[in-house]
Amino acid sequence: MSALGHQVTLYTLADDLRTSVHYELDGFTIKAFPVSFRFPPMLKFGNAQNPLVLRELSADRPDIIHFHTHQLWSYPYYAIWARAKGIPLVAQYHGRVDPFMRIKGRVFSSAYKMADAYLAPTEEDRRELVEDAGVATGRVLKFPNTGVDTELFRLRGPKSEVPSMLYVGRIPDLPSNLWEKSPERLLFILYRMRKAGLPVKLTVVGDGPGLSHMQEATRKLGLGDLVRFTGYLPQSDLPRFYAESWFTFDPMYMTDIDPYWGGTLKESLSCGTPVVAFNDRRSGEREFGYLVRCDPAEAAVVLEAALTTPDDLIAMGRRGRDFVTRHADWNVVTERSMKVYNWCIA
Repeated sequence: MSALGHQVTLYTLADDLRTSVHYELDGFTIKAFPVSFRFPPMLKFGNAQNPLVLRELSADRPDIIHFHTHQLWSYPYYAIWARAKGIPLVAQYHGRVDPFMRIKGRVFSSAYKMADAYLAPTEEDRRELVEDAGVATGRVLKFPNTGVDTELFRLRGPKSEVPSMLYVGRIPDLPSNLWEKSPERLLFILYRMRKAGLPVKLTVVGDGPGLSHMQEATRKLGLGDLVRFTGYLPQSDLPRFYAESWFTFDPMYMTDIDPYWGGTLKESLSCGTPVVAFNDRRSGEREFGYLVRCDPAEAAVVLEAALTTPDDLIAMGRRGRDFVTRHADWNVVTERSMKVYNWCIA
């Protein structure tokens, strides 16, 4: 947006801040604020709050607000404030990562209806907003929850000779529900595949509070020769890992392998690599990858069969690359966003 001449300010919260800080970066402004409190306190993420952000917004007086958060817990008071100030509001629904969405949608229904437009990455999310939160159907658009640089993340080089899978992302503590990523589950699938005579290598790219626990679990399962931990890597280093892997595992619940959802999913498909995720009800082959059950033994059976048809995996990845290029490239997402903003302002 800033490259198109628009003045863009990003407001965000950060755990490690004690006071607010402002940055100028690549033509736009970042205003970062400390976390004042967390609500609801039992959640591990998506519940950070700081109402003082509203004071900064009041001073800046933006033409439009694009609200993007995981679970929309802070959304109601921002929506009420925006409506009172007469500022158009676009709410980006990040995806179904909140087990309390149906209850919350009904309790805060009046606030949810205040957004001028919702951008939802999946049909299930779209139905939730309409049926549970009472948002008008015409205000909910299916829309990628993030874009991808398809020039950086592109087809390159052959796949690894030995079957391999990849995890890219934060390594959390043990998850409390299916909507949180749980990369440690991959170790138990890997263990089952080795016992079945199909040793598959796993590369784990990322850092987080659960890293040491996952490394210890790797040692206890005797998988040290199959698992590689790279730690955090800059985005420019990621494409080669995606490109050489046979598939990328996004270890959380998904209703489908939908390229409108998930940054890792889009990056992988943009590099021509299919994606695997968990779903206990719809296990099996999908257009852009596989859904597998959480049970390690059952998941291993599906993946073992998939690895015997590498040409099919390549075809899946190429279909994914084509879809992402047409629908989720950053240029496409920016153009569509501008149309939504102009519609809301008008």
